[in-house]
Amino acid sequence: MKQLISIILLTGLLAWHPVAPTASAFDNFVISGRVTSFEESLPLEGARVVVKGGPNATGTQADGTFSLLLAPADSVLLVSLSGYEPKEIKTSPKYKQYEIVLQRKNN
Repeated sequence: MKQLISIILLTGLLAWHPVAPTASAFDNFVISGRVTSFEESLPLEGARVVVKGGPNATGTQADGTFSLLLAPADSVLLVSLSGYEPKEIKTSPKYKQYEIVLQRKNN
């Protein structure tokens, strides 16, 4: 009987293995940053920060800061504000903080 119980326990231990999380569980990450003007080096409030081709977007606060959830790991941000040239920023999971500088449009 002890041998049968040992075999059942051993079989259960061999059959049980933790399920590894899928790669997609780790694709999402949060970045933050600050958007400033090139000419004055002042924070830009209300700049739109959008994930290109995705639904995630946000705007900058009074101090020019933002945070945004990205997925997949390699995304492109589109940063725009009326009166300024739009900018595209390639992101990487290696970097969680971005300093983005926008230049005024030449009208």
